Amino acid sequence: MKGNRRNFWIEHLKGCSDSELNHKEYCKNHNINYNTFKYWQNKIKKEKTSGSKFVKIPFTNENRINSDLTIILKNGIQIKTSSQANLESIKILTVSLKDI
Repeated sequence: MKGNRRNFWIEHLKGCSDSELNHKEYCKNHNINYNTFKYWQNKIKKEKTSGSKFVKIPFTNENRINSDLTIILKNGIQIKTSSQANLESIKILTVSLKDI
C-alpha cells in the first residue's frame, strides 16, 4: 500500500511539474490538499537527496574494456567512461547506482 501512495504522489508531482499551473492551482484542479501535496513534495525530495553517496572504485590495469561506455540512469543522468575503464570498476558503479 505504501508504494501505491508514494507512486500516486510521484505521478502528481510530475504532473504538476509538467503543467503550466502553480502548485496551488494544480491541487485545486485535482482536488488535492495543498498541504499534503507539499508534504509529499518535501518527503520525496529528501529521499532523492539523502540517497546519494560516494562509492570508492578501485582501479587496476587488468580487465579493461576496449571502447567508450555511457551509462544512462532512469532520471536522465549520464555517466561516461573512457575506453580504458576497468570492468570491475564498472560493475561496482552499476551495482551502486541500481536504485537511482
